[in-house]
Amino acid sequence: MTALTLVIGFAVPGEAAQAAAVTSRDAAPVVTSPALKFRAPTVPEVVVKKPSKSQVFDQSSATVTSRDEFSTTYKDANGLRQVVLSTTAVNVKKAGK
Repeated sequence: MTALTLVIGFAVPGEAAQAAAVTSRDAAPVVTSPALKFRAPTVPEVVVKKPSKSQVFDQSSATVTSRDEFSTTYKDANGLRQVVLSTTAVNVKKAGK
């Protein structure tokens, strides 16, 4: 069998000398932060390279890979693709032609 014990305590005011030391209003010490060092932003150097022959679309070797009403997609011998877009319908038959 277990026994339960109830303990009741009362708060008692402390000594007056202790209270005076705690309630003094001395100024808080000033804390200074170290100076921050900022670096000027760096601008990346722009290097424009001339594309190699394999990066240039070769229209003479291109074949049509897909078409829809407003675009035609070509693929050249190097595997590059080019899409030609139009604001008007270009891949439609008009009067059967």
